[in-house]
Amino acid sequence: MITTPFQPLGNTVAVAAGTTAGLGVQVNNSLTAKLSQQHRIYNGNTVVSFVGIGATPAIAQACAVIPTTGTQGTAAIPIGPGAERVISFPAGSCFSAIATVVGTIYVTPCEGI
Repeated sequence: MITTPFQPLGNTVAVAAGTTAGLGVQVNNSLTAKLSQQHRIYNGNTVVSFVGIGATPAIAQACAVIPTTGTQGTAAIPIGPGAERVISFPAGSCFSAIATVVGTIYVTPCEGI
């Protein structure tokens, strides 16, 4: 369990959450040489957004899919409107998002909660 207080390790990146997933955006550390494996994701949208994460922009885009009833979805992570999550992924990961309403997801490389 992570008990370290939240510390940003780079600049926050805005990722568009459109009605179709855009090409993923890479999030890098810019404030320290330490490799961040945690990312704070805030859903600034008014609806649930599905975040796709991958090693390349294309993989992140392919993972950002809204699942439908009775079908297995992709690795997209649903994040409620106005909610934030701290998740662990390799440093330099790419992020894409999709939603039923256009909005913005904010990703900050970090350490802690």
